[in-house]
Amino acid sequence: LGAIDMVTLFVIAIFMNILGPKVESYGAKKCLLATMIGLIIFNTLVGVFLVLKLTARWLYVIFFALGVGIASSTAWTSCLYVIFI
Repeated sequence: LGAIDMVTLFVIAIFMNILGPKVESYGAKKCLLATMIGLIIFNTLVGVFLVLKLTARWLYVIFFALGVGIASSTAWTSCLYVIFI
């Protein structure tokens, strides 16, 4: 659990600097919608992995880093931007 947490926070820190400024150019609502769709797909895949009883640690570390990390780095900036419009 600690590895998943650290990798996810690392990815959020990197991608917030890369994708954060893109929210303003693409539009906050479009970015937030894309983020929510991405999280739906990610959570569905994790559910499928759990049903199939896949217990490889690296699989969950990678999916949490990519799913939650990248989506959260875009969603946080979209939410902050939408609030202050």
